[in-house]
Amino acid sequence: MRVALLGYGAVAEVHAARLKTIDGVRLAAVCGPDLKKGRGFAERHEIALATPSLPEALEVADAMIVASPTPKHFEHAMQLTVPALVELPPCDSGAEARAIEGHFGAHAALVRCAHTSRYLEPYRRIGAWIRGGDLGAVRQVIYYRHLIPRHRSWSDHALRHHAAHPVDLLLDWFGEIEPVGCAAPDGDGSATVTLLARLPDGAPASVSVSYESRVTASRMMVVGSRKTVATDGFSFVEADDPVLQWRGDSQETYEQAIQDQDAAFVRACRGENAGVLWRETIRLMDLLDAFRGLL
Repeated sequence: MRVALLGYGAVAEVHAARLKTIDGVRLAAVCGPDLKKGRGFAERHEIALATPSLPEALEVADAMIVASPTPKHFEHAMQLTVPALVELPPCDSGAEARAIEGHFGAHAALVRCAHTSRYLEPYRRIGAWIRGGDLGAVRQVIYYRHLIPRHRSWSDHALRHHAAHPVDLLLDWFGEIEPVGCAAPDGDGSATVTLLARLPDGAPASVSVSYESRVTASRMMVVGSRKTVATDGFSFVEADDPVLQWRGDSQETYEQAIQDQDAAFVRACRGENAGVLWRETIRLMDLLDAFRGLL
C-alpha cells in the first residue's frame, strides 16, 4: 500500500517513522510547497518522491495522510481522491466536516480523522476504567493545557485544535455532553479558551487551553465517587489506588498512539472495521460549533 504524506512538519515526521513499521506499507511521496524541506524529509525517510504538486503525489498514492498546517486541512482534504487520514482538526465546522464526507463519498474513498487522544495509553486506561465502573460515578472532569507561544508562518486555534482533543475524549467516554459555557479573552477562542460542559448525569466537565502561557502544563483529573485519577496524557497516571497508577515515556507514548492510529487507518483501507468513523468527527465538530456559539 503506497502512502503519501501531505506536509513535512513535526507530526509528519512521526507518521513517516511509524508507518515504516507497518507491514505492507510503503512511503511513496511527500508533498509540500518548500521543495528543499520536502527533499530533506524524503531523504530522512527513504521516500522516492518529494514534490510541491499535490496531483503528482496523488499519482503514486493509494492513500494519503494530511499533516499540513492546520488552516490548510479542509482545503487539502477537498482535493483528494484517494483514502485519507486528516489530522485533527480536519476543518473549521460541522458543515465543513459534512462537505468532506460528501466529497469522499462522491469519489468512493474512505476518510478518517486523527482522533489521536483516543489512542494515548493513559486515556485508553481511564476510558476503560470509566466504562467498567472502576472509578464509580464520575463527579467531575477537569482538563487544562498551557502552551508557550510559538512563532511560525501559520496560526493555530485553541478552541478548534487543542481543546478539540479533550472534548473528543469526553464524547468517547460519556457518549454525549451538554455545552454550558465558553469564555475567551480575545473573543474567538483562538489563543485562550475555557469550556464548561455537563456530563449525562449532571456532573461538570471543564476544558481550558492557552497558547499564551509562560509556563507549560498539561493535566486531566477525573474525580469518581470511588477513585480519582490524574494524568498529563503522556507520561503518567496518578491515582489514590496503586493498581491504577502507570508510568511511561511521553514521546514513546505519543508515537505509539500515532502508530496505532495509522495502523487502524491502514486496516480500514483494506476493508476491515477499524479506526474512528467519520461520523464521530462530525459529532465533534458540531459540538465545537455549539461551544463557539456560547462565546
